[in-house]
Amino acid sequence: MNTLPENCPSARSAARRPGYLLLAMGLLGAIAVLLALNIATGTVAIPLRDVLDVLLGGGEGSITEVIVLEKRLPEAVTALVAGGALGVCGLMMQTLFRNPLADPSILGISSGASLAVALITFCASLFGLSLVVSPLWQILAALAGSTAVLVFLLAVSRRMVGNTALLITGIMVGYLASALVSVLQFSGNKDANFAFILWSQGSFSRAMTDGFFYIFLAVCIVGVAASFLLIRTFNALLLGENYARNLGIDIPRARRAIILLSALLTGAVTAYCGPIAFVGLAVPHIVRYTTRSADRRVLLPLTVLAGAAITLLCALISKQAVFGYMLPINAVTSLIGAPIVILAVLKNSTAKN
Repeated sequence: MNTLPENCPSARSAARRPGYLLLAMGLLGAIAVLLALNIATGTVAIPLRDVLDVLLGGGEGSITEVIVLEKRLPEAVTALVAGGALGVCGLMMQTLFRNPLADPSILGISSGASLAVALITFCASLFGLSLVVSPLWQILAALAGSTAVLVFLLAVSRRMVGNTALLITGIMVGYLASALVSVLQFSGNKDANFAFILWSQGSFSRAMTDGFFYIFLAVCIVGVAASFLLIRTFNALLLGENYARNLGIDIPRARRAIILLSALLTGAVTAYCGPIAFVGLAVPHIVRYTTRSADRRVLLPLTVLAGAAITLLCALISKQAVFGYMLPINAVTSLIGAPIVILAVLKNSTAKN
């Protein structure tokens, strides 16, 4: 009878399957609670009983229904979907580059989006235009910038054999875009700088009434679903490219597929929500530490759920008025994510020593 070795990820995941199911159910419960709390919390507090009444079809025509259905529910769903998408991106990047510090921004996609938004913001300000005040133009600019970087990376990946050169190229693209943004900020006026800084802090409440909300949801849901088709590839890449090649994995094709999915998800989230820091980097570490597993069949679904739950938690914390005003979402995600990454680095360093 064929048996799996004890140190095989598949064997470990099979032994712990009941625990993984309990963890998944716990995360689903946390998401439901956090979703309700996010809808109930805001400038005007809404009792949870009224929130549930509206969600179940009651309160028709009331101001509560308008607030819940047109503002807070789309905002909470945006946070949920963005968190799941960024968590998946982080896991894919860490798998592709076999680097625990890789995250969705490592390929320069979000930097390209930021540069495009900065360009349209400061150029419009220079010519006295006000079109950048609309979130629509910020979304379009961010989509254009992230798409341009994606096309460049896909073209470059065809000429590169290893992942290291691609990783360095992505990092350099990010540095170049950040440098150009700094130049634009230095030369821009205070109104343009304020508009760009406000965008760069991230938000889950942009352009709720237009069709981009549904496009954002569709791209993220399809992208996350497509990542599940690559689970076998992810597990093979964990053991090295030579091992994966022996299993019949087309490495260049797999690399391009991972880059495409990660870029689409990162670009969609950055375009619609602005750059969201640390979620994609920290969430995979939390899931790996909790499950003690390397099997992507386990990590991928749990990362989606954990990313959604943690982002909802960050969104809820950001709504709490501190010093008389609400916190920007990027400040909250950084405050939570940075210590997790530090602990992960220290843990890896201790294990190697």
